[in-house]
Amino acid sequence: MEAWGQAVQNGNSGEDRSRGYSLLEDPAARAKQLAFREVVLREEKNVLTVLATSSNNEQRAIAAEALGYARRSARQIAALVQAGLDPDSTVRNNAMRALVVLVTADPKIGAKIPTGPFISLLSSGSWVDHNKVSLLFEAMTRSRDPQLLRDLRAQALDSLVEMARWRNPGHSGAAKMILGRIAGIDESMLENTSAEAIVAAVMQKK
Repeated sequence: MEAWGQAVQNGNSGEDRSRGYSLLEDPAARAKQLAFREVVLREEKNVLTVLATSSNNEQRAIAAEALGYARRSARQIAALVQAGLDPDSTVRNNAMRALVVLVTADPKIGAKIPTGPFISLLSSGSWVDHNKVSLLFEAMTRSRDPQLLRDLRAQALDSLVEMARWRNPGHSGAAKMILGRIAGIDESMLENTSAEAIVAAVMQKK
């Protein structure tokens, strides 16, 4: 994490997610991540045990981060989903970020993630939940699955509209994209369509 922070400070935070786990472009951070993955592959069983049973929030948070570097499997995804609903916000943050990376690498994984509990987190009032869950659904809605879009509209429309209107593009962008897909706006037009235009399109669509 220190190497990651240093990469961000150096303006070298580009990230490769194609393998299903994060690899930064920064050479020092990337080397740390690759070494981390080797440890996780050896200790995967212990990582899963800590994540599921530890009473220490920090240990579970580290385990959630680590599990994102484990072998891609149904067990990995199920454990990350469970950790995404953990009582501790840092554990939830790390688990949901790992899920975002996995879905980005393989959109089919989105079908294995139960949406109901995560949709409810969009209304939790927690910045961590709003940020990471919106990123997760931004990745999952790229397929424009009709049922998912209907569920998001029915259960989280107000929260998504509020988030899309946030002034920081880095914070509002995911909600804006989700709403654009709910509205049926062409993907090629979303980036250059204002939040207010997208919100208006959503409200007009029945």
